[in-house]
Amino acid sequence: MRLVLAEKEFELKPLTLNDWIEAEDLGLDMKRLQRAEAKFKDMRLLAFIALKKVDPTITIEWVGEAITLDNMEVLSQLSNFISPKATPAPETT
Repeated sequence: MRLVLAEKEFELKPLTLNDWIEAEDLGLDMKRLQRAEAKFKDMRLLAFIALKKVDPTITIEWVGEAITLDNMEVLSQLSNFISPKATPAPETT
């Protein structure tokens, strides 16, 4: 997914299991995320994890400053990237 943030362009890569573990280690509450009760700090943390994969110089503080609440498009893009609509699991017989 392509994301433009603070006049920088990023091509985000899918989050791996290691990325999710790192996010948990940094304080992400997966149960809250699964209940769709994510807080702004969760969004910032996951955006940071995703962005630093493509630019290791990114800091969590930079992410917090670069994302503004008046730019709902960026928040929507990040939300869709982090939690895409789930596809049904294949049925087993």
